Amino acid sequence: MAIKPRRTAPYTKHLSLINKIHDRLDGKYQAEFEAWNNKVKLKAAVMMLRRVEYVATVYRWEEPVKISTFYYPCKVYKKKHTTRKYITVKNNNDFNSDKCIIIEGTVGQGKSILLRYLHSTELHSAQTIPLFIELKEVSKFESICHYAIDYINNNLKLRCSEQLFFELLSKGCFSFFLDGFDEIEYENRKEYVQFIYDIQCETSNTKVYVTSRPENEIQRSTGFEVFSIKPLTGDEQEGFIRSLLRKESEKQNRDFLHQNLIKMSLDIRELLQTPLILTLFSMVYKTKNKIPENYTEFYRKLFDTLVSEHDGLKLGFTRPTKSRFTAEKIKTVLEYLSLFSLKEGNITYDKEQLIKLIKKCLKTINEPTSNAESVLEDLYKNTCLIQKDDHKYKFLHETIPNYFTASCITNHCDDEEKNGFYSSVVKTKEKMMEWKYVLKFLEDIDKRSFNNNIYLPEIERLFIRKSLPDRFQFSDQGAMEILSNGIFAQIKSNTTKHISPVIFFNITNSYSCEKHFVDSFESNGKVNLQPISKLLSTKIKEINRPDLSRWLSLNAEKKDLHNQHIALVADLTDLLIFFDLLPFFIRELNRLPLDSLKSIYSAKKLFNEKKIENKNQGVFQV
Repeated sequence: MAIKPRRTAPYTKHLSLINKIHDRLDGKYQAEFEAWNNKVKLKAAVMMLRRVEYVATVYRWEEPVKISTFYYPCKVYKKKHTTRKYITVKNNNDFNSDKCIIIEGTVGQGKSILLRYLHSTELHSAQTIPLFIELKEVSKFESICHYAIDYINNNLKLRCSEQLFFELLSKGCFSFFLDGFDEIEYENRKEYVQFIYDIQCETSNTKVYVTSRPENEIQRSTGFEVFSIKPLTGDEQEGFIRSLLRKESEKQNRDFLHQNLIKMSLDIRELLQTPLILTLFSMVYKTKNKIPENYTEFYRKLFDTLVSEHDGLKLGFTRPTKSRFTAEKIKTVLEYLSLFSLKEGNITYDKEQLIKLIKKCLKTINEPTSNAESVLEDLYKNTCLIQKDDHKYKFLHETIPNYFTASCITNHCDDEEKNGFYSSVVKTKEKMMEWKYVLKFLEDIDKRSFNNNIYLPEIERLFIRKSLPDRFQFSDQGAMEILSNGIFAQIKSNTTKHISPVIFFNITNSYSCEKHFVDSFESNGKVNLQPISKLLSTKIKEINRPDLSRWLSLNAEKKDLHNQHIALVADLTDLLIFFDLLPFFIRELNRLPLDSLKSIYSAKKLFNEKKIENKNQGVFQV
């Protein structure tokens, strides 16, 4: 009879790591660290660290599953490289960088799953002690380091004084996996960037990974290497589905999904470029032949499927609800709940808070508030769009309240109320950014009101209106609106005399400007302002250096950057006006190709004109 090989205890390699660390410490720290070299305590600490490997997924929400059982290797690329070279991430070494690594991705691209996977590979390699930290949880502590110290003491149950922690940090004993930079309050982000940079600089051996959405402060800081997650396309979508439904019992569902993917047009397949959306697609269309025609139809079908057919039973089955509400009424509650949540700026609640908000929804639709607990159970168990995690209730993903808020505005507001909503959203840049993702859905499902209140006025403000749609020439006001997004920075080295002028446009002042304009190596069909940035940089280099230096000394803000650099940052509008470069900017702006913008504007204009024509002709009168 063959003898099975003895399995190595999961913490054995970590005992070896602890011994190596112990030998590298000075005597005054060895005594405190000695307590870490305890098999029972170390085993418990490793088991606690391994909890990061388990997550409740959208597809299997009933209980947490191990990431390695469904992880599909994603591809990333270095953001600042002019040519894209995709890296398939299978372990931490694939990044091949000695800098702090920023993993950048949009909503639902799997940033957190990738970060947890990297934490898992680091833990199993036992090269360092990996610490997974959700940055939104750090606010109550003095710094990331103090949060980590508290986590080591109270969660890992390993005694660690502040002095020992920083000594271990200097020896490169920790690696940091910091999730959700974009979830930090705006006023605290600069401070967090500095903390993260300082952690990286403690020792060249420290590994630091940070996830963030695009266009945040940390991506614009030196000393960090930004890697963007590649959208899933073509064969990758099929590979992801095979990984998601890898069990032999799910073969028939895999075949259905494969057939549905083949039937889809390329335009519709572009909806499925993120793991989240592709997972939801797998849930909804694994047993059906009909495929979605647009984003809105997909979300609408998603809700119907989760409420009525989530058990995988035959079509037409309607799951009973504890509240005795119909699916349509549950959807109405979800719409108002989404709206009220976004107005509060919160998508995570404890039970008492959520019950209070549900009662507000029920009161709004004239239903008894005494039914609130039953409604919560239906939302949690039947729709699966609200999850329970560590005694907190939260939306499955933030796209969910964005969609259902847009649905609420479309379905439950009259024209006057819609006009009021749109007017309030565009009052300030901050408000527009806050509601941007709701507006994206409204652009699709509330076309007439959206076009009248947002898109057409914003585009017509940019151009000489009487010339539209035959000629798109920027008005002076429109040119200044684009220019107001521009920033001039003169970056100086402390160690050399080298001075680099930098100009870039960060388009955030209106929904339609952000939709159409970009300053990037890749335009993705948008109007690319990078040629103007380069031309303006060349023009500014021609300015007499003493004159420019005098102007900057009076008008620029001095900012210290990492790696021995100082930046003088000034408003681009003021600079161009003072040095009489505004006419040059307007001339070059009017030379940009606007084909995509012209096409979209004409289609939306025609759509609204047809609506008015139908109304005047009494098409719907009987």
